[in-house]
Amino acid sequence: MAPPRGLSAEPRELDDDEVTVVAARDPLTAQSVSLRVPETAVIALGTAVAVHQRLGQEIDDWCVTGPPADTEALFRALLARGTHESGSLPWAAVESLARDVAVDEVSRWDFRWTDEAPPPVSPKVPGPAPAWLDPTERAEVQRLLDAAFPTAALQVADPEVRRWAGVRDAEGALVACAADASTAPTLGFITSIGCAEKARGQGYGAAVTAFATAELVRERGRAGLWAYHSNRGAARVYDWLGYRDDHWMAWFTVPI
Repeated sequence: MAPPRGLSAEPRELDDDEVTVVAARDPLTAQSVSLRVPETAVIALGTAVAVHQRLGQEIDDWCVTGPPADTEALFRALLARGTHESGSLPWAAVESLARDVAVDEVSRWDFRWTDEAPPPVSPKVPGPAPAWLDPTERAEVQRLLDAAFPTAALQVADPEVRRWAGVRDAEGALVACAADASTAPTLGFITSIGCAEKARGQGYGAAVTAFATAELVRERGRAGLWAYHSNRGAARVYDWLGYRDDHWMAWFTVPI
């Protein structure tokens, strides 16, 4: 990602036009900017960009994107200011930072994105095509999440969810779902992808993900999601659907 004109070797605040430029160029930055804590500045150093974002009701932290060397330098500058003690950086930057800074609770995650709509996916046993669900079907979604994915980042009652996508089996049972939690104008964001245990390995999860991805790419130009780096099964599905895997990140805390 090329920096906007005028970025310096010292941390500085970006103006609104520069924020628009960096968000348009990098989808993870676009997502972070859309979650920015109100009245906070977007800070840049070299080609790295740091956004103070709010995740849900409880987590405020920094997401720093860019090349590892620049992101590490920028996070060190934030630490020196006493700004915050947790955040997400590229994995290589966290490894380097940990050589002389105590880091705890490291969780590796990948941000995936695509600007191409994948073709529809047909499960092994064909049934109704995936679709956006009616609000009256949300109770079914919650029952599916309770059984198949109780730790999903977003649940039916969460206001961040705009709508749910779902796919049913040949008997009409809801067997897979995905949440549209888009907040950025140039990026659709998918989360809480769940599949009933009895339906796993049959293509239902891929079908609902392909549907939501294609819809959001058509609406916003790009679609993105995140997954734990260790979830190789999900990674294979995302690879198959054409998602790029160029943001290997890690969330961590620095004890104070």
